[in-house]
Amino acid sequence: VPLDFAISLTFKSKPGLYFKLSPAEDDVDDALAIDGKESLAENKVPMFYFEDFYAQGIWMNQIPLYFRKSELINAFKKANPGVEVPPVKVTELFSVLGTMLNADAVNADSDVEKLIFIPPVESSAKALECKKKGGKEQPYQLGKRILIL
Repeated sequence: VPLDFAISLTFKSKPGLYFKLSPAEDDVDDALAIDGKESLAENKVPMFYFEDFYAQGIWMNQIPLYFRKSELINAFKKANPGVEVPPVKVTELFSVLGTMLNADAVNADSDVEKLIFIPPVESSAKALECKKKGGKEQPYQLGKRILIL
């Protein structure tokens, strides 16, 4: 499901219904290794980035946040062949979203407006697969949701 939909399910769960975003176990392990912590709080989704690294191609001059550490490193190597990979930084999805929604934070730090989320490669492939299977059916649209539970 689209990220905005998943997040709204997570925050608007009613008693008896429980939705959560869960990162892949490898992503949690990568985040813990970077942070030096023993565990990641429930419903926390790590995001990986490099200081002063900007996206290439259509997202030029945007600051990419990756769900997968390996994909961040691959993107850096592709953009900077032969350059040593800098230390990977980790943040948390809901923390970033909170900052992006805070007008004071956006005004104080112009980089907040440049943040973009880079979906995992397999998620993008799955989205294309779903689109093909949907045929002429209208894709998901923000604000128009029908759930059958």
